[in-house]
Amino acid sequence: PARSKFSYLLALCVPYAGRSGGLFALIIYIYILLFAFAFGLPFLKDVTARFEAIKMVNETAGARNALTNAYFNNRQPPASLASLGVPTGLPNGDRLLYNQQNMTLVINSGGKSIRLIPSLLDQSKIIWRCVAVEGLTTKQLPACKGPR
Repeated sequence: PARSKFSYLLALCVPYAGRSGGLFALIIYIYILLFAFAFGLPFLKDVTARFEAIKMVNETAGARNALTNAYFNNRQPPASLASLGVPTGLPNGDRLLYNQQNMTLVINSGGKSIRLIPSLLDQSKIIWRCVAVEGLTTKQLPACKGPR
């Protein structure tokens, strides 16, 4: 009978180590696992932080829309989020801070903070830009540059 083609795939995964094969193969597997953890854990932390940042920015969509609408209705920043009916405490425990002088929002969540800065585009759209304040890096921030 012919040898199965899948046996070659299995042979690629099992290193040949001669007479001391079992122990040497175990050491090689341990090195492979340590290498995977050494490079995988920092990547996993960055991805997790990025997903948290995306979630934080998405939670502010209602507040950003309310601020944008209020600005275009009155042509000046609103006095507070409460005057727009937007709560400063979100259901998941995150906090929103609003600065009337420059209409910026800061969202705080578990030691991480993101500042959302509005920019007027063509007198008809507001573009929100994200800036890391605390606990995040610029690479972990979502691309929140689109018009809202």
